[in-house]
Amino acid sequence: MKYEKLGEFLNRNSSNECKELLMSFEEIERFVDGGLPPAALEHLAWWAYGDSTYTQSHAWTFAGYQPHPDLEAKRVRFTLKAF
Repeated sequence: MKYEKLGEFLNRNSSNECKELLMSFEEIERFVDGGLPPAALEHLAWWAYGDSTYTQSHAWTFAGYQPHPDLEAKRVRFTLKAF
C-alpha cells in the first residue's frame, strides 16, 4: 500500500501518546512511495479524516490522528483524537 509507511510512522507516535505532530509535505513524502500526488498539495478534501473512500485516509485515521493541512505553508498538523 502506498501510504503504509506513513501509517506505521503515525501508529508508532500515537502509541507513544504523541498528541500532535507537525510535518512538512517534504517530511510526509519520505513515508509515501512515489511522493504525494498533486491533489494533496492543492485540495483540502484530500486530507479528509475517517473517509474510507480515500486510501490515504486510512493511514491517519487508524492511527487516531486527524490532519489539519495548511496548503499554503505546505505542512500538516496531525492531532491525536480522543476516544
